[in-house]
Amino acid sequence: MVSMLLFVDESGDPGFDPSSSRYFTVALVCFETPDDAENTAEKIKEMKDSKWFRKPEFHFHRCNDNQRDMFFEGIKRCRFFVKYVTIEKAAVTDDVLRKNPKEFSYYVISEAFRLVGTNTTLRIKMDRQGNKRILFAVRAYLNATLKNHSIRKLTFHDSRSDVLIQLADMVAGCINRSFLRLDCPKAQRWYDCLNDSRLIPTEEKIIRIQEY
Repeated sequence: MVSMLLFVDESGDPGFDPSSSRYFTVALVCFETPDDAENTAEKIKEMKDSKWFRKPEFHFHRCNDNQRDMFFEGIKRCRFFVKYVTIEKAAVTDDVLRKNPKEFSYYVISEAFRLVGTNTTLRIKMDRQGNKRILFAVRAYLNATLKNHSIRKLTFHDSRSDVLIQLADMVAGCINRSFLRLDCPKAQRWYDCLNDSRLIPTEEKIIRIQEY
């Protein structure tokens, strides 16, 4: 059975109000070995301690473009891969999803975890301060699919003390922003850094829902 360490985060929001985000992304940052996770964490800590970054944590929406440039350049040779689902909410026509953000969150989480495959031993870490609907959706999905996965541990951590949770935030934010290429052309450069590694390629899945 394959063992995997996952860090889960989202970007955008699952709502359908006029003020809601255009896209909603759930990203899974995946490590196949503890050494890969530790080496990536050390690289991020080095960047965090450098003079050019003077904030308590890496958070995509709180970083400026120069900080994002340096972050994604810094991690592009680290050994991890990404599985994600991004949904353009204007394409969602099902009333159940549009009127119930909790159901919509569950749908997106289930699609993201299906990319992991079955017969996988999972250790999952999430930001305890994250979107409550996402936290609920992950718990609900895992409870419903225990026969497909061996969930060794699901834990919630403070992102300020876990740089790999910060990595998941940066990755989810980058992916979501990359769909707004006309509004933010730099986002494609950050996304390309995620795809630049020749060690473990980034995997992607983009879904546009027509019905539930």
